[in-house]
Amino acid sequence: MDLWQHIPALLVGFDIESTGLDTEVDEPISYGFAVYQDGQLLEEEEFFALPGVPIHPAAEKVHGVSRTRLEEMFRNGSAHSSQAGVTRAAQRLQEFHAAGAHFVGAFPQYDFQMTTSLLRRHSMGDLAVLGFDLATVRLIDVCQHDRNMDGDRSRRRNLTALAERHGVTPGNHSALGDAKAAVEVFFRQVDFNVANSLETQVAAMRIPTETSGVDGAPAGR
Repeated sequence: MDLWQHIPALLVGFDIESTGLDTEVDEPISYGFAVYQDGQLLEEEEFFALPGVPIHPAAEKVHGVSRTRLEEMFRNGSAHSSQAGVTRAAQRLQEFHAAGAHFVGAFPQYDFQMTTSLLRRHSMGDLAVLGFDLATVRLIDVCQHDRNMDGDRSRRRNLTALAERHGVTPGNHSALGDAKAAVEVFFRQVDFNVANSLETQVAAMRIPTETSGVDGAPAGR
């Protein structure tokens, strides 16, 4: 759908923070889910995982999570192993997908690619093997949606920029924060589309016709 003018009943904001940007090498260090039913926040969850690869300094600068911190969290039981973390994430994704959810994010294909790549690296198959039909996944990319709404290619279209534009609290590069921010941005985008659509209809109703003449008689040529 090019321009959304309604909100699906079940929306799931999904986001990961990771060790880097290479979906075939890097790994998630946190997973965030924000579940909305009929436009209302129903559930939120964030959990961490100790990756099997180093955290790239540029990535740590963005999300602020160090390997030292994750190792401590793993020792005290507040972070999963890499395999346990991706298993839990995949189970949650499959659960929401089976319930008919639309997944919302900023470039969400990246999050799904990294998740399914890590499943393969742990010899667990991928999301499709676990019952997640990748051919029918319902994704809403708020960045692409913004491009459809406004063709100005000069504007920044990352999640932080969209949150600022729409007056949404930014996620500040936490998995849960960004998951919630993406859904809230989508809500504002839908509101904008609906308002513009109504304005267009009202404006069209106000266009004078060429059929009115003196005393209501048809106008002559």
